[in-house]
Amino acid sequence: RWRSVTPVGQPIPGTRFIAFKVPLKGAINQRLTPTQKFTPKDLIAAMKALNVELGLIIDLTYTTRYYEVKDLPKSVQYKKLYTVGL
Repeated sequence: RWRSVTPVGQPIPGTRFIAFKVPLKGAINQRLTPTQKFTPKDLIAAMKALNVELGLIIDLTYTTRYYEVKDLPKSVQYKKLYTVGL
């Protein structure tokens, strides 16, 4: 399902929330086609393209294997809420 999801959505009206699929670190991205890859750098670039400053990521995955928090800009706050998926 991850492959078919749009990488970054639109801001939720009346809020500063934007949903995006989980970015993936290099080792995982190597298994994907170039158009499927989505890294933390891609996330930051997508936010800039939307003219949005990314200030906080609330990670709802139940794992830490997808990307490294150290790969995010220091200006971005990070909060982890372990949430069981479907």
